[in-house]
Amino acid sequence: QLEKCTFPCAVRACDVQAEDADWGCAGDLPPDNEPDWGDAADGPVGLPHADAAQEDAAQEDGGASELTELVAAPQRAQKISIEYAKSAKQVDIKGLKLALWELLNEALMRCDLDGPSEVSFQDVIAALPEKLSAHKLADISCAYCFICLLHLANEKSLEVRGTADMADMRVSAPAL
Repeated sequence: QLEKCTFPCAVRACDVQAEDADWGCAGDLPPDNEPDWGDAADGPVGLPHADAAQEDAAQEDGGASELTELVAAPQRAQKISIEYAKSAKQVDIKGLKLALWELLNEALMRCDLDGPSEVSFQDVIAALPEKLSAHKLADISCAYCFICLLHLANEKSLEVRGTADMADMRVSAPAL
């Protein structure tokens, strides 16, 4: 159980009424005024005049100055192991965007001749190994391809829509 702080340093020298206040530190006690060390059953221990000093300080501050009560330390959460990449990937985003744009442009040109100009994003990703080396392809993920697609959609005014089952995205060229 935690108790309020009643250390001797909590009392200022001007709070202790004595004729000779030459004791050194402002919180030191005069030789004839020994602190009551009591035991835990007696309640808070400390200076005999601590309560009076606290009341005086509270009156001076308008009741705002009270001792701080200590609280128990919070429980710590257990350590959770999260798998993450130990080494940074070196992805050439500019090269990936260029390869994706070439694939999208080729597919959109073919679709223009056949009918509606709309391309499946999964088809474009499936054709990506044709444009990039195996070394570069090892560091590329679907997330990198999606980020590059968003950049291309912004730069080239492409429209990206999800399918009803959310299994794929359809990329279409702007209507001229």
